Amino acid sequence: MRIVVRDIRVTLKNSEGDVFSIASERLKSAGIRADRKTLCIFKKSVDTRHRTIYLVYSVLAETEDEIQADVASESGIAVLEEPYPFRTLKKGFERLAGRPVIVGFGPCGMFAALCLAEHGYRPVVIERGEPVALRGM
Repeated sequence: MRIVVRDIRVTLKNSEGDVFSIASERLKSAGIRADRKTLCIFKKSVDTRHRTIYLVYSVLAETEDEIQADVASESGIAVLEEPYPFRTLKKGFERLAGRPVIVGFGPCGMFAALCLAEHGYRPVVIERGEPVALRGM
């Protein structure tokens, strides 16, 4: 099971070793056994809202233990939901009557076109905006 220890706040003076120690302590206090070797940085961000600059980490851990939801949420621990495996889907073999049509080239349209193209289809994308050369004017 993959879990994430969130919101580990440290100052710039601390090292990543300190981050792993804090994550290990939180896991231990929640009754979760995770080998230090399975810990890795999942996310790192900067918090400058206060006079002191903080680095905020999320640490990914692998464990075989079951997690109690109430204890985990108090410790800032969450089960990592597996994302939909877009990149592991097999190439499309279904014959289509025509090429797939995507209307709009915003973020969703681009992503849909990318996924279809990666799986062997040749999508047609329709965008109704101004020509690209005129958009910035």
